[in-house]
Amino acid sequence: TLFRSEFKECESELNESVYMGIDLNPDTIGISVFRNEKIIHVQEFSLKIIFDKILNDKFNSDSNKMKYFQNKLKFETFEISKSITSLTKYFNCKTVFIEDLKFKQKLNKEQKYNHVGNRKCKNLWKRELFIQNLTKRLNISGIKLYSVNPAYSSFVGNLQHDYTDAVNASIEIARRGFEYRIKKNKNGFYPNLMVKHQWKEMAARFTDWKKFYFEIKNLKLKYRVSLDEVNHSFNVFEQNSSHKSMILNYIFYD
Repeated sequence: TLFRSEFKECESELNESVYMGIDLNPDTIGISVFRNEKIIHVQEFSLKIIFDKILNDKFNSDSNKMKYFQNKLKFETFEISKSITSLTKYFNCKTVFIEDLKFKQKLNKEQKYNHVGNRKCKNLWKRELFIQNLTKRLNISGIKLYSVNPAYSSFVGNLQHDYTDAVNASIEIARRGFEYRIKKNKNGFYPNLMVKHQWKEMAARFTDWKKFYFEIKNLKLKYRVSLDEVNHSFNVFEQNSSHKSMILNYIFYD
């Protein structure tokens, strides 16, 4: 069901036991909120409508249509940043954990993309713009933002949770950030190797997440959870009722 929804900000003290994880992708941003190390909210912001429009219609880079949609991407990126900041205030988050930008860039250089993937990452993704704007907004609100090494976060997240790929990765980013950054647990970078039931038989042979990842990669098995495969109910609503938004928000429920 498509509907519009807004989270109203609450005026209260930030809670050190409440924190958020953010996973960044060219056309999706996944977030998860924890309280006392338990998930209390998960959400995905999807820019796929804009990306699909640009990629399917194959606009020339200097065309008026392309300029329009590039400006639209920038505007919607700011809107997502604004919405995430509102969510941190609504839940009284004291800390936000996000993927380390430099490490993410290094990973992207090492990965091989097709033409569409390269265009998404190099020409359309407003990653730096989003991080700069979010950092500014959180600083104004007194909310701490920490970068987290995202190594294998998508793999770990998808094998442990049943939301979408971006949300699952955000859960691991949040868990990892809280363990490593706040609790100072040097052994908490990876969780115990416990996975969803369909992977248990294979995972039983491993105690190391990296080795398990390369086994899955070598076997060319699919592990990322798509929206069609989510085992949770969800609602989808438009980003903002004050303008014609091209962002869809997905809020998931247990």
